[in-house]
Amino acid sequence: MKIFLLLLLPIVALTSCSDREITYSDTLTLGPSNFDEMIHSLSDFDFNEAKSAIENRLRLIGIDEFIVEITGEDAKRKLVIHTNGELEDKQINRLLSSSGKIGFYGTYDVVEIVTAMKGNPMDTYVEKKWMEDYSPEEDDTTTFFSHRADAYQDYFPAQLNMKQDYSVHQSVFMYAAGADTSKINTAFRDPILKEALSDLFDLDLIWSMKSEKTNGGPADMYALHGIKVPFDEEDLITNANIEKLAIEKDARTGELVLMVYFDIEGKEKFEELTSKNLNKQIAIVLNEQVVSAPLVRSVITEGVVQISGNFSEEEILELKALLAFPPLPFELNIVPN
Repeated sequence: MKIFLLLLLPIVALTSCSDREITYSDTLTLGPSNFDEMIHSLSDFDFNEAKSAIENRLRLIGIDEFIVEITGEDAKRKLVIHTNGELEDKQINRLLSSSGKIGFYGTYDVVEIVTAMKGNPMDTYVEKKWMEDYSPEEDDTTTFFSHRADAYQDYFPAQLNMKQDYSVHQSVFMYAAGADTSKINTAFRDPILKEALSDLFDLDLIWSMKSEKTNGGPADMYALHGIKVPFDEEDLITNANIEKLAIEKDARTGELVLMVYFDIEGKEKFEELTSKNLNKQIAIVLNEQVVSAPLVRSVITEGVVQISGNFSEEEILELKALLAFPPLPFELNIVPN
């Protein structure tokens, strides 16, 4: 479900729970994106859960002076957030538009994905798109192969992960620049590529949250990971299995990391996941993006996992805020007024 967030800028005076009058400079109003279809499916419980999640997230990152209220009745319900402009646009986007849903998955090695492909589907797809757009005449001597490099740049601008060490599991299938990831997503929705990978029935392709520098490539390259989606959602480790979170410094690298401690059920599931993926990478997925893909070197029985990713203090605090509480019951979209 998607909701629109409209940004208004009046000066509002409200009374906080301490009865001290505070003047708020910003007002954020949340309303459904598809009013007719969505508003009737959202209950009072959904709105109260969303209100609670937003309040908790704001407090956890150190925002103290704000009020979140539910206004209107039935089909006219909205969430209104009053703040003092303490949140930057990027912070608002990360904190309020992110569901905060996390999952832990096994992964495919890039060689497994390439081997499972039928034929050369990328060439077939790119040639099809080029023929559709170029539409050469019968007597035109121009061929696809004479334009192959340019066609790939137009329709499939990705760099395959050329694995160097075959003894090490690598979940990254390919890389693409941030501006090109949407083109790759479009390609993998095409029947040609879907059929080529149909034997890997549990495969899902998920982009990394952060860009990275590849060998000899630009810094702004996002990694496309091949993850294994379990048939039964009950096998997944989710937010409900998180018992405690702690921000620490990695003793070896000095970088900030988030330590995740699971409950009894999560501990058992994580032990099973690591035992099935020994010497392989597992993917930690937040909001349908891979946050981290650590290599499992031993079966983990303690029920603790470390999430790392060269996070800044602001980023690690926001990550903790997203995971410390249940995810939002519906997705938010931020739309400036």
